[in-house]
Parts: sequence; C-alpha cells; structure tokens
Amino acid sequence: MAGLGLDIMGACWLARSVIVDDTQIVDTSTTRLDFSTPLIATQVLDRIHGRVGIGLLVLGFALQACGYFTLVISGAELEAGWRRGVGAVLALIAGLILGQLIESGYRALSHKKQLVSVARSLHESKTEWLGPRHMRSIGDHYFEPLQGESDLDYSVRVFRLEPGDPLLVVGKTNRA
Repeated sequence: MAGLGLDIMGACWLARSVIVDDTQIVDTSTTRLDFSTPLIATQVLDRIHGRVGIGLLVLGFALQACGYFTLVISGAELEAGWRRGVGAVLALIAGLILGQLIESGYRALSHKKQLVSVARSLHESKTEWLGPRHMRSIGDHYFEPLQGESDLDYSVRVFRLEPGDPLLVVGKTNRA
C-alpha cells in the first residue's frame, strides 16, 4: 500500500506542473522586452515537480511489484479483517507522507542549482547581460531579498555565486 501512496503522490506532482492558477497563467503569458522571469521560475519548478512525479511513480510501481512478487513466491493466502485494513491505510498514509518528504527534499537540494543552470544558458544566448540585476529578477519569485540588500549581495547569498562569476558581470557576452 505504501507503493500505492507513492503512486498517488507522483501523479499529484505531475499534475501540479500542468494545473496552474490564474496568476501563473498571467505571469507566464505576459510578454517582456528582455526575458520572462516568471516563466523561467515556473518552468524550473515544473521540471522539479515532473522529475519528482516520475520518480515517485516508478518507485511506487516497483514497491507494488515487490509486494505482489513476495505474495506469489510465498504462496500466502490473504485474510480479510479490520487489522489488515488499518495496516493498509497506515501504509498508504506512510507512502503519501514519504512522497511529500521526497519532493520537499529534492526541491530544497536542487531548486537554486537549476535556476543557476537556466541563468547560465540564458547568459550564453544573450548579447547583453545585466549581471546581478538579471540574477535577482530570476530569484525574486522564490527567495526574498534582505532589507537594503544590493543585487550583487542578493545574488551571492541566494545562489552562492563567487563575486567573479560571469553571471555577475554586467556587459557584453561572448555572443556580442
């Protein structure tokens, strides 16, 4: 049943990357002169949810297959009863909780790294780069700036970039 719980959470995370609210639709469909930071932010989070969803589905199906295989090999006969029902519900709840914990952990570990990766790709595709201002606009959707914090300080703190990183340099890029 824990496998079924993981499958349910996996399907929910996959659906979350497709089902969006009105604010997200407006933010991501608004045209901008440079690039759409809400679209970048939304697509990075969608990628995280998609990866977690697929991973949970695979893990859930694998657990179900192992459980079924174990029953077939052992030749055990199932007995119905309230204790088995309670155990099944508890295993299902454990799978749901585990799925949520896996998503939270993966997002915490990879969100900033994936935003930086997208920023590096964006940096390579542009002829003009505004350095810390671009980085702050990418991060502002998820990471609050501190009071009076400069764009450079924000970029170094949030994305853990070294001050000499090309993403923090204002000016022409290699494509110019």
